[in-house]
Amino acid sequence: MKLDRRQNAKRSKEPVRIVNRTKAIGSRTRSGAATDLRAALEIADSLGELLRIRREVDPLIELPGVLRAAAALKPIPAVVFEYLRGYPGRAAVGNLFSEPKRSALLCGLADNEEMTKPSFLAALDHPFAPLLVRSAPCQENIVMGPVAVEQYIPPTHGALKVQRKYYQMLVFLKHPKTGAMNLALNRSCIQADGRISINIQWEQHGGIFLKEAIELGKPLPVALCIGVSPAVYLAAVSKLPYGTSEIEFAGGILGRPVEMVKCKTVNLEVPAAAEFVVEGEIRPPYARGADGPWPEYLGYLGMEIHPPIVDVTCLTHRNDPVENMIIPGLSPHMLGMGSQAQFFRFLRSIFGEFIVDTHLLPRTNGHVAIVKVRKSELHHEGLQMNAALSAFACLFYLDKVVMVDEDINIYDLLEVEWACATRCDPAEQVHILPKAKTNRVNPIAGIHEPEGEPITKAKLVVDATIPWKMRGAKKAEGINFFTRSEWPKLDLADYLAAEDRALFLGRK
Repeated sequence: MKLDRRQNAKRSKEPVRIVNRTKAIGSRTRSGAATDLRAALEIADSLGELLRIRREVDPLIELPGVLRAAAALKPIPAVVFEYLRGYPGRAAVGNLFSEPKRSALLCGLADNEEMTKPSFLAALDHPFAPLLVRSAPCQENIVMGPVAVEQYIPPTHGALKVQRKYYQMLVFLKHPKTGAMNLALNRSCIQADGRISINIQWEQHGGIFLKEAIELGKPLPVALCIGVSPAVYLAAVSKLPYGTSEIEFAGGILGRPVEMVKCKTVNLEVPAAAEFVVEGEIRPPYARGADGPWPEYLGYLGMEIHPPIVDVTCLTHRNDPVENMIIPGLSPHMLGMGSQAQFFRFLRSIFGEFIVDTHLLPRTNGHVAIVKVRKSELHHEGLQMNAALSAFACLFYLDKVVMVDEDINIYDLLEVEWACATRCDPAEQVHILPKAKTNRVNPIAGIHEPEGEPITKAKLVVDATIPWKMRGAKKAEGINFFTRSEWPKLDLADYLAAEDRALFLGRK
């Protein structure tokens, strides 16, 4: 029986159904979303945004260099590497999620920046419980452990001046007491003995699970995946409320359940269409590994850290697997798509229609926000500061908030800068707030961690909204000091010859 989204949302905590499935994974959903990595590549190819590299490439540093060079192209293409040095029969893709519009299409979401948020939130509100299958492509090849992962999956340095080898893997965990599943995107580092570490963030949900396991003195099962559907990647990088199932949210994005299969050696389920799955445990005495530096999302090399080590018990993969290489700092990434939507919902839930739109700058990974507001006679002055202060409560790593009026295009940074230059008097409208918690990857704050000092940074509000009392000051009838220049709305195509229309406006 087919359930609609609302019915499925109510049943999302029930046991998953079990069916036989061996084929037909790699399709698209009704919304056009890709159900696995290979379907995502087909979509990118159909858009004309898939670049193939047919010469042999070294995955350690040459591959990141190619991805960096490709990121200068517009639009940024997904890049497929057909031959990886030292890994015959392996292929890799990078920059798959580097174009926001393409990322939205791969997930079946609205590809307009303003409309992506509502479609994301609709998926969050209508989850689908996963569907458990008995057989799956991700287990076409099985290597029982202990396994030296590097022999099977190509690692990368990611950048120059990096000596250690890394992966960016999806990490599946279960709470030791409740059995609730958590999904996150964390890097893994190859250790000197061949084992791998995973960079679990102690202040986030995975860290809470690991702390519980440590208190119980029990091993924590871990499943690490590479190469799944874009919807699962998006769910993994979204900051969801504690207790919310990321895999059910991924089903909401797809509009149907994510197909999962039981692991071979640990009590976890993973996406059936994953390209690679690494199974293992974080075991007592919970040894720590060495990690760092690594290129972080803000574009700087991170510091050395000591994350927990995983004892690998099994590795499975598809035939002719394709590795999804995610290297932070190379180009924009879907990392902020989830935060974009929930940040908007958070502020709108407090201030209602006063909040017109919000935008977290992708290049800063959410450390800078632009908030568009609509002033009126009823709440014309001061409320923008309340909204700015509330924004910091939503995201602890947010460092700067820029408030603008409803006529500003917040997705055009030149227009935002124009508003700051012409509508903001720094003596009155720039506010430096006391130091508060931020993220260690921001080097101006993270530099304090080795000294045992708090990872804090002052917060900044730039109020680039027109002060209400100044709006009425007139230059002439119908023109005030902040009246913008306007021009007739014309269709340029009506003024161009056919050859120029094709050259400048593109072929229809």
